[in-house]
Amino acid sequence: MYSRWDLINPTNILALLLFGMAFVVYHRPSMPFLYQGYSQFTTIMPWAWWGWAAAGIAVLLLLSPRAGPLRLLAHAMCGTYLLAVAASFGGANGIAFGVTTFTILAGASGLLFARTAVHWAAQSSWWARVVRRPPRWLRRLAGVPRRTRPRGPSFRQRVARWWRRAPRKGRDG
Repeated sequence: MYSRWDLINPTNILALLLFGMAFVVYHRPSMPFLYQGYSQFTTIMPWAWWGWAAAGIAVLLLLSPRAGPLRLLAHAMCGTYLLAVAASFGGANGIAFGVTTFTILAGASGLLFARTAVHWAAQSSWWARVVRRPPRWLRRLAGVPRRTRPRGPSFRQRVARWWRRAPRKGRDG
């Protein structure tokens, strides 16, 4: 069963924010013309497309699996979208609050991108063998033997054995 805390996670909060931005765009279609500060939005792309982009990224965030390339793409698109909003606030008479807010949100999306990349990499055998394995000094401190399975002779031992071998007729002259 799901608990109520399963719905409250950073990705869902980011998707809710994007749906809120899409809602504002569609219910205030003349906002860029009413507020001079928002006029820079239309220089990047038409005002209605901002809503489509926000809604599309939010749907992609909600429907993509927790660890995979689709979620990585969604977080990258979300960060790019939020940085574009921050840049348009910066171009609109330098509204510092908007620039700061959306840059912080884009940074949060970048952190979620990194978390998703780690979750996706953790599914590979290389991750379990290399990353999750404790460092050598800690293994020695814990008393773990050097090698868990016996191995054959080293390259140096094999060369020494080859050098000491008796000469054979036909092959060695």
